[in-house]
Amino acid sequence: MLGFFRTFLALLVVVQHLGGASVLGAYAVFGFYCISGYLMTTVINESYGHSAKGIGRYLLNRFLRIYPLYWLSALLSIILVLTFSTSATRAFHPDIFLPQNFSDTLRNIFIFFPQLESPRLTPPAWALTVELFFYLVIGFGLSKNKTITSVWFLASVGYHLLAAVMSFGWDRIYFTIPAASLPFSTGAMIYHHREFLRRSVTRLPSFSFVPGFLFAVIILNWWFASRGGYVRDIGFYINYLLCTITIISLTSGHFSAFIARDLDKKIGDLSYPIYLFHYQIGFLVLFVLNCLDIGAARGSSLLVVASIPVIVVIAWAITRWIESPIMTIRARIKAGQ
Repeated sequence: MLGFFRTFLALLVVVQHLGGASVLGAYAVFGFYCISGYLMTTVINESYGHSAKGIGRYLLNRFLRIYPLYWLSALLSIILVLTFSTSATRAFHPDIFLPQNFSDTLRNIFIFFPQLESPRLTPPAWALTVELFFYLVIGFGLSKNKTITSVWFLASVGYHLLAAVMSFGWDRIYFTIPAASLPFSTGAMIYHHREFLRRSVTRLPSFSFVPGFLFAVIILNWWFASRGGYVRDIGFYINYLLCTITIISLTSGHFSAFIARDLDKKIGDLSYPIYLFHYQIGFLVLFVLNCLDIGAARGSSLLVVASIPVIVVIAWAITRWIESPIMTIRARIKAGQ
């Protein structure tokens, strides 16, 4: 059910960005990071290895996973800017406008946004900068074994403790690479201690209800934290722990009866195009609603309700006709062909 969870998290991002649900997307992104830490540690240790050839195949596979669809997303934004005007796209999201110089162009081609630089043709691409950094360092051995991973995890916890003591702002506990080190290292720790964690989690009472219960609690945690005004501190870290427990339960291998593995993968494959294209699709849906004299705006429940079905259908079409051939190539690379 890890694929289902990934798409669930992607839709939470959509709810924040299009529906105005404060910080909900940030909660989801840390969940994404934890899943990535687990999956990348799994594939580098079990499929590629740490030889030069293995690392090369791993990095090529990651490149094909991230860049082709990202470039398509950026191209769609360019088309929207040229069709509707810069003022229209910037009114929807202030970072959607054409690069103004050579460095802006390079950043948007290679996904380099360490300081949330603008313009970003795909606004949430800043998180891909973080992902790419950790793909690289995991490939070169940051999660190679339990000892290295434990040191990495403890250093990451230390950063967040320092952030609490020094009262770091939200940007430094969420947007930065040092901040993201915590969920990535947590995912790697889950991999290296997976057998112990699987044995432990299956001893929980009513274990079969764990995934659905945790999904609901993640939402409830956000709701209570948003009402209490602590979404960016206590609620944020509670969410991180809930996502960690959820991923442990979903990787235990005991939930195949809930959803077939192939179906779970197909659902999970929707998460990346949903994440990349939701702003552009939301812009177009808003345009149609306005043409129909239906009052809506970014940040309204109407826009997110109208947009999600369109986003999911387009994500499925992108996965089916664009990403599927790329995935075939990636499978061959993974197999060493």
